[in-house]
Amino acid sequence: MPRAKVANLTGLPFLIFLFSLFKPVLPIESPGQFWQLCFRLQVEGTYKITSENIEGCYRLDLEWLGFLEGDGLDFIIYHLGVYPYVWELREKTPRGLLTINSLGQHKANEVYPFLPPELKLEYIQGSEKEIIFYFYLKSLPVPIDQKAERPGGFLLIFPSIPWKEKLNGEVSLNRKIIGQKIISIPRSRLKSDEFKENFSWAEEITPKYSTVVPFYQEHQVKVDIRFIKADLNP
Repeated sequence: MPRAKVANLTGLPFLIFLFSLFKPVLPIESPGQFWQLCFRLQVEGTYKITSENIEGCYRLDLEWLGFLEGDGLDFIIYHLGVYPYVWELREKTPRGLLTINSLGQHKANEVYPFLPPELKLEYIQGSEKEIIFYFYLKSLPVPIDQKAERPGGFLLIFPSIPWKEKLNGEVSLNRKIIGQKIISIPRSRLKSDEFKENFSWAEEITPKYSTVVPFYQEHQVKVDIRFIKADLNP
């Protein structure tokens, strides 16, 4: 079975070095070939607990930056960082309106600073014809308002295409996918010095069993991918 290879890189000198490597002269699939990768994820979603007067909406805009190194048909992933452009969640409960965001700005009755969900680019699976991306966002327990009187909550599922199935109860969900929930590009696109690809889909999620808290959630997803071929020659 293929194994995901991911490296986390830090340090300003190393970043300056990597981002200076843009003279695309190496032939495609050469040993040691590098590409700069920008993976941007934008999501808008809503949720509600149908047995309670609780509902919410959220917006999320994250960009993953890093490099890929050719490794046969697969790639070694060098992770530089994830940059949150937008992260906001608004929740309405019987107690009123609550807003959370990554900056803790005052917009409603109460504001809680929350870090955005962590975006992980787990694996990039290569074959002779295509390249498939797998990513994951960790779920968030809701309601956010822990003071609200309620019998229970549920996990707000953010859009993900995980490399391996996550053991967090997601198998007990009904999903309705509108569009094509796959991020795949033809391998022939790597011949270009630079290219972009766009993907989008929508998803509706409900519990599969009546014993859990009745809820409904939906989200619209947009993914933008940008490749830039890099040159390691001096």
